[in-house]
Amino acid sequence: RVLPAEAGPTPSAADLEAYDAILGNAARLTFRMVQHVHQGKVTTFRVDADGTKDAFSILVNHDRARPGENLANNEPFGAFVADVVLGDGSDNRVVQTITCSGQMDWKEFMYNKKSCPPVQSMDRGDQLTLTSGSPGGATGACGCPKCDKEIEYKVERSSGASTRLFASKERNEAQCRRAWCDCLCWITFFGPICLSVCCAHPDWHYELQDASNAPLGGASFTHKQFTCCYNECCAKNQPHKSFADLGSAPLAARRDLVASVAMRIGSILATPATG
Repeated sequence: RVLPAEAGPTPSAADLEAYDAILGNAARLTFRMVQHVHQGKVTTFRVDADGTKDAFSILVNHDRARPGENLANNEPFGAFVADVVLGDGSDNRVVQTITCSGQMDWKEFMYNKKSCPPVQSMDRGDQLTLTSGSPGGATGACGCPKCDKEIEYKVERSSGASTRLFASKERNEAQCRRAWCDCLCWITFFGPICLSVCCAHPDWHYELQDASNAPLGGASFTHKQFTCCYNECCAKNQPHKSFADLGSAPLAARRDLVASVAMRIGSILATPATG
C-alpha cells in the first residue's frame, strides 16, 4: 500500500478565489457527515456556510488510490488523505489537500503519538504542518482527567505564521462536572451507562488563537457530542453537526480552521481498531 504524501490536484486560481469568497463572507460553518468509510464509501462531510447548504465538502480516504476502503488496520497506520472540494465534490474542484503518511509500527502509532509523521498541507505557496495534542497535561489538582484537559489543533506555516484551535479548561468546565457525575453514578454501577445512553457529554469548545496564543477575531469551533447510541450508529466520534463561528478572523486563519477540522476527521478515521 502506497499513500501519496504529496499535495493533491493543483487548484485553479478561479477555484481558490471561489473558496476564499465562501469563507470570507461566512459567519458560521456547519459540518455534517453524510457518509462514512464503514459504509464502504468515502467519508464525506458537507459544509454549510450560513444559509448556503453544501458550500464545500471534505472528502477523506485512507488511500487516494483505494477510495472508500477501510484500511485503518493496515500499514501505514494513521495514514489518510483529505480533500477540501467545492460544492459536493462531483466535479473534483479541489482547493486544498491535507495528508498524513502514517506510521509503520502499530505500537509506536498507538502509544507514542510524537513519533508519528506530522499532517501536512499546502496553502497559497505556504507549507503547512498540522499537529494536535494536550499541552496542558492530563490531570489537575483534584485528580480528575477532565479538569486539566486542554486540547489544541495547531497549524504552522513555512512563512512563520501559525494558528491554533484551543480548548481551555475555562471554556470546558462542564467536562469536569460530567466526569464527577459519572464517578458518583458508579455507586449504582449502571449509572454511567444509563447516563451515557440518555445524556450526551458536554460539547467541546475551542477558541481560534494566533501565534502568541491571543484570541483571533473572536472565532471559535464547537465540537458537538452525542449520546453513546447515536455516536456509535451515526457520529462515529466525528465532528458531525459541529460548527465554527468565524467572527472577524482573517481569511488565512479561516482556511487554517477548516484544515484543522479536516485533520481531526482524518485522524479519527485512521485510528486502528484495538479490539
